[in-house]
Amino acid sequence: GGDVGKTAVDSLARLKGKGVSEAIMKTLAGVDAGSKAILIGSLAERQSPEVVGELMKYADDPDESVKGETMKSLGALISQKEIPVLIGMMLKTQPGRVQTAAEQAVQAACAKIKGEGKRIEPLVAAMKDAGVEGRAVILHCLGRLGGEKALEIVRTNIKDKDEKVQESAIRALADWM
Repeated sequence: GGDVGKTAVDSLARLKGKGVSEAIMKTLAGVDAGSKAILIGSLAERQSPEVVGELMKYADDPDESVKGETMKSLGALISQKEIPVLIGMMLKTQPGRVQTAAEQAVQAACAKIKGEGKRIEPLVAAMKDAGVEGRAVILHCLGRLGGEKALEIVRTNIKDKDEKVQESAIRALADWM
């Protein structure tokens, strides 16, 4: 904690050398939830995509701060082909802090994709099989990503038969970037 803790975390982010990120991952199993969340955040700062597969396990951690930090880190680290997995994780979360972190992670990951239409393709694909709650979350993400195709989808969902989907579409328009 304090200045010493911040300095330690900053040094982890800058530490060079082969195997550092893997060593951080090994350390996660033996530390408390607060330390675990901090170490997971350091992996995102280190830009360590090589640990994504192992990091995904922590999305199911019992501690919400660990889950939230995992989602945030995954959003920064995953590749385009892994975005559907992240969307699936987002759709499994319960409303609250972790779901917000998951939404932000999906938005960050999708925003890295070049091309306005391509950027929303993983969300559009996931929307086809999503239930009402899932569609509501996806609409929120589409609103944050923006673009003509996203706008068209959101506008279409204003007329959905389900009130929750309609409300989410309206909120997405209200929050439009």
